Amino acid sequence: MYDLSFFRNHLEQIRERLATRGFTLDTDAFQQLDSERRRYVTESEQLKAERNQATAEIGKLRREGIDTSERQQQVRAIGERIAQLDAQVSGSDEKFRDFLARIPNLTHASVPVGSDESANQEIRRWGTPREFSFPPKAHWDLGAELGILDLERAAKVAAARFAV
Repeated sequence: MYDLSFFRNHLEQIRERLATRGFTLDTDAFQQLDSERRRYVTESEQLKAERNQATAEIGKLRREGIDTSERQQQVRAIGERIAQLDAQVSGSDEKFRDFLARIPNLTHASVPVGSDESANQEIRRWGTPREFSFPPKAHWDLGAELGILDLERAAKVAAARFAV
């Protein structure tokens, strides 16, 4: 998964880099999800600080023998709002993770851009390809036959071209 601060700071470059892979990044959706999540987290943290301060105040008032029932009610209300916000943060985090999980890996800037595999360039070759007396099988066929690769599950988990 991507580092969020890197993603926020380089959103346009990431969008351009992904476009070379034929992927259109919805930057508006990213910014909306990010700002929503940040808003919930900020409000939750502010309320937690307020609750901590109020709890300390309640302890001080109790030591002085002053009734704290009204302040305790306020703390309970703050706690309920924090629980709501934390649930919203969790939901927002899940949406955000789903959004980021659908984004393919970035290619290095030195990778030539091509429309498909036929545009790939061979940079260099080491050795000579081995000649077999039988038709060789592809590694994905061998892995499936031997039960050591689960390509269907890999496609569900990590998208195309990855194996589990």
